[in-house]
Amino acid sequence: MRYFLIIILSSLILLLTSCVPEARKKCKENQILINGSCVLKEQHIVEEPTPTPNPTPVPTIIPTLVPTIIPIPTIQPKLSCGTVPHNGTESRIAYSAATVTYGQSCSSIQQTQARTCNNGVWSAWSGSYTHLSCSVQAALACGTIASGAFELRTMYQAANVVDGKNCVSEIQNRKCTNGQLETWSGTYTQPKCVISRTRYESDIVQVVGACKSEQQLMTCENAICGVWTPSNYTFATCLLQTTPPNILSESPSISTVSGSINSGEILTITGIGFGLHADHNLKKDYLVAGWENFETGLADPIFNGNYGPELVTNTNVQKANSKYAAKGYNWETARPYTNVWGQSKNAKTMYGFYLSLPTLQKKIFMSGWFMFPEGFDTGISYHTEVIDQTKFMGMTPLGTKVVDGVGGYPGGKTYFATRRGATTIPIMTNTEDGHLGEGTTTPLFNYAPMGTWHRYDIYVDLNQPEGKKIHNWYVDGLKLSRIYQNYNIDAKLIQAGISDGFNYLSWLMFQFQGSDNQVWPQYMDDAFANLTQARIEISESPVWDENKQTHKEIQIPLSWADTKIMVKINKGAFSSNQDLYLYVITDDGKISAAKKIQNAF
Repeated sequence: MRYFLIIILSSLILLLTSCVPEARKKCKENQILINGSCVLKEQHIVEEPTPTPNPTPVPTIIPTLVPTIIPIPTIQPKLSCGTVPHNGTESRIAYSAATVTYGQSCSSIQQTQARTCNNGVWSAWSGSYTHLSCSVQAALACGTIASGAFELRTMYQAANVVDGKNCVSEIQNRKCTNGQLETWSGTYTQPKCVISRTRYESDIVQVVGACKSEQQLMTCENAICGVWTPSNYTFATCLLQTTPPNILSESPSISTVSGSINSGEILTITGIGFGLHADHNLKKDYLVAGWENFETGLADPIFNGNYGPELVTNTNVQKANSKYAAKGYNWETARPYTNVWGQSKNAKTMYGFYLSLPTLQKKIFMSGWFMFPEGFDTGISYHTEVIDQTKFMGMTPLGTKVVDGVGGYPGGKTYFATRRGATTIPIMTNTEDGHLGEGTTTPLFNYAPMGTWHRYDIYVDLNQPEGKKIHNWYVDGLKLSRIYQNYNIDAKLIQAGISDGFNYLSWLMFQFQGSDNQVWPQYMDDAFANLTQARIEISESPVWDENKQTHKEIQIPLSWADTKIMVKINKGAFSSNQDLYLYVITDDGKISAAKKIQNAF
């Protein structure tokens, strides 16, 4: 309205000025007004008197109203805030703190905030939280145990046990959760277990009361047992000699067998003519050089290996009644696995299970159970361009010098092996003693069909005269014939500065190159080694016959005297309610008659 009045007033002023009479016109200084017009002044002109005209009536001029155009004001658009239009909003998540403790969630301290766009200007954010990010703090460790990890310990059922009993242990664990350790699993409460036994200075005396004894103790802690202390005496029994000392029975004879016939229990055997058996491993409760059946899930550290075989828990491939076994293989590329000592490894050569002897030995009996799975015959011929040999049990003189490849290496000098043949996969009984005697070309799977477990034994006695040094090979008790029945002195070994003998016993020591896509492993269980052929066997047969395969299981001797032997029962693969027979074999190879025992397995 204001603009409209201004326009009307301006129009009226223009109208009034247009109506002023000409008489009011003014001329310049050198001009005069004549008849309403301004002309230059001329002095020589005499102005005639001008007749007075009749006055002409002046018409009344009525001003014409010009329509006024009123401009429409321009309305400017409101400005946006980037991509958000005027009056638009945006939101965000803000937090009251930058971090929360482990176990909490950032969502518990978050706030949704908003702001509005007003003509290109953002309003302030709603809400009061100022942190635009939030993270959860890491869980606290329990000392050196990371949160989520477990602490392990070994505890024992009893603090003290007597000779012949085991320190029964269990591995317990507890979990660390954000700095707090849970309670231990398991029920055993003793951190240590002490085994006590009595040992005598002599096993036989001729005078009543002459037996001298000492109490020996062995402490087991953290799954490792120490040595017997003191260890001056070694004989488990001391008997009064009632017959002249040089007169012993021609063959061992069993009188009684007493005790529980359950795996792990103690059996006592009495009779005559058992001979003697020295203690070949003072660190253990048994007398043999080494024994491992993997039933604890961890191999005894008296055995060793570079990488070692894999621990097998799949019962479908186990020997009957067994919980664990060892698996050997040679991969094309390295891969992770857990070996029989519970160690994490990453390797191609997943094999090697060894027992080192302190000195070279001339008399050794070693044994092991092996299984070659279905398809093994295909695998051994898979890579035709590389060596196809598999050595699965043997003994070596491990020296420091090497002459023509002899000595100083863990390869087999006397060993069971197999390799692809022109027409078959043979069982091989090799002796690298100056000439190679493979003994037989009989197919391996005639003795041990693929997918079945079988026992292999090697017995050597290098104390015999040259040409008569003993090398015997067995599969399930069947003695194998060989081209070369006797072992010769190894001239190359002597040249290398190593006397005849063996100090390195091996199981699963070498396998042909396999494939990453198809697996043809070897399986092994019940590794046994001793420095005598004296042993106790339980058999399915009442007749000892080395001309046929028979299921036998070696028992583990704890003490041995000429008239009394104590063994720990090894059930092996025997089934329940099976008629079984016990045999005593002496150091010189004499074998007792069978003694039938009640099977309580």
